Amino acid sequence: MKIRRLLSLLLCSIVLGSCSGVNPGDQSGMSVFPLHSRGSGNVGDPMPYYEDGKMYVYYLEDARNYGGGGFHPISLLETNDFTHYEDKGIMLDFVNDRYSIEFALATGSVIKDPDGLYHFFYGGYNADKSFTGMPYIQTILHATSHDLYNWEKDPTFNGTGYMIGTGDDFRDPYVLWVEEYQEYWMLITSREGGSANTLKYTSKDLLNWTKAGSFFKSTVYNNMECPSLIHWNGYWYYSFSENGNHGYTKFLAKKNLSDPNWIDIPTIDGFYAGRPVIGQDNRLFMYGWAPTKGLYDSVEPDWAGNLIMSEFIQKGNEPRLYPIMPKEYKDEFKDEVTYKAVFSGKAVSNLSFDKTTYVNATAIEQIKKDKITRFEFDFKADEKVGRTGITFANNSDLQLGSIAFDFNFDRNQFLFFNNCANNTFNAMEYCVDFQFAANTNYHVDVITEDSVTSVYLNDTVALTMRTTS
Repeated sequence: MKIRRLLSLLLCSIVLGSCSGVNPGDQSGMSVFPLHSRGSGNVGDPMPYYEDGKMYVYYLEDARNYGGGGFHPISLLETNDFTHYEDKGIMLDFVNDRYSIEFALATGSVIKDPDGLYHFFYGGYNADKSFTGMPYIQTILHATSHDLYNWEKDPTFNGTGYMIGTGDDFRDPYVLWVEEYQEYWMLITSREGGSANTLKYTSKDLLNWTKAGSFFKSTVYNNMECPSLIHWNGYWYYSFSENGNHGYTKFLAKKNLSDPNWIDIPTIDGFYAGRPVIGQDNRLFMYGWAPTKGLYDSVEPDWAGNLIMSEFIQKGNEPRLYPIMPKEYKDEFKDEVTYKAVFSGKAVSNLSFDKTTYVNATAIEQIKKDKITRFEFDFKADEKVGRTGITFANNSDLQLGSIAFDFNFDRNQFLFFNNCANNTFNAMEYCVDFQFAANTNYHVDVITEDSVTSVYLNDTVALTMRTTS
């Protein structure tokens, strides 16, 4: 990764106003997109749990240097303000025995029972069935704790110490109490029947589970990983990550679980393995990860990366969810600075360019990879035509950098490009739909750390992407 990148605003027929940023200053111990602090490694699928002002973000630790042994222990990052995370280390470890069904661990969830005992349901994985004697490569496992830190694995779970499905795809258990039915539900990723199929199991005691058929089955999606189900502000929200060519987290909603149809929620961000969690003051958050780009962060998106988080709100009584930058980010990084054009050295507060120019950009600031930087601005277009946005890693004024967040008026989309060259937008990495209009003010919030950048457009859509070059 580059240690320093040049940031520019790419503006064509756009007026930029109210542009402000923050001086990184002393950021000791701060992080909004953390990794664990025990050496090299990445954050895989997060499993957030909230209680008493503290967010416990369990995750699959992706070390990438386990040398052929077991892998993906479940570790913990803990925070009470979303800008400082404490690394608590490994909570549930894999069994470094080639014959164990816990040779690797997989995603799960935490729930507290009425007696105050915490239950962790998680996956076990071993690709070699001849070693384990199991019919399939994935199982569901169980552990308990009295304090969320010291976990004891349960060898008697479900009468066998594990649960198995009807195929190799059987993972990512999500457990919740459903008051309406007075029972616990467990949702499990599967491909039972040959297509994406979230299975449902039910229980009265969290220990003995009965299969209750499909919760949600689809031939539209390739595979629905990390399924979740929460009730928030009058709606049930079912979410999952689509494991396709462009992975993303999807929401569906309904008023009542008995309603026949789900309401489609437009895709609102690009991060993967997102799992929602209701935090303090009934605020809704989602944790996921921004992928590295290959083993050395230089090629196509790979599995695991930095932990990322976004907050969601509703507007009115509609079920649609809207991503916003958490107020904790704005409160922590709020000292305004005046941007200066990197090459001319002049102060920058308002920019306006003629729409006839294909690329007309000013490099206005240098950003260090190891610092957190937040900035915001407003823009307005006289006509609903063309494109504007933010570009990184440019080398001079009047140049499109290799990375671009593109507000595209012609396509009514917000897009991300990671390999622009010679002032040309090459293959798009990800996009979300957004309806632009002429003579309309739009507000943009941006925060970046460790080559990961979140861009929020008008508190309506967002993209969180690794912006390496």
